[in-house]
Amino acid sequence: MAAFFTVFIAGFVSDKLKARGPIMICGCLLAIIGYILLLVPARPSVHYGGTFFVAAGTGFQIAIANCAAFIATFTYLKKDAPKYITGHWINVGFLIMSLVLSTSMILYAKWENRKRARGERDYRLAEGDEGLLGYRHPQFRYTI
Repeated sequence: MAAFFTVFIAGFVSDKLKARGPIMICGCLLAIIGYILLLVPARPSVHYGGTFFVAAGTGFQIAIANCAAFIATFTYLKKDAPKYITGHWINVGFLIMSLVLSTSMILYAKWENRKRARGERDYRLAEGDEGLLGYRHPQFRYTI
């Protein structure tokens, strides 16, 4: 249920802020916290709390999470039960990769938007029909 509501909240907040990247980063951080809580030796209540962080974090990235079911069949093996340390660490690794890629894309989008604001992409208007430029049009701005 946490992931279900998180998807709607994340969508609403990202639309209001007109920013997708920071919401993705928050989701990654929540999920990483959850997996670490699942990996550390602790009371069952801590592990139980970790599952909520994982669910909430995954809710932020539901499109990517749909692909995780395929990968999980090869990383959550019966021999690793009941802690599934290998599977959890693989997920943490992919979440860190997602953090790096999301941050890189935010920085790129900001850089490109600044270039467009300074007129450094206006030369594209002379290339032909500006209606065909699409995302290459100098007035187009990336959503972070």
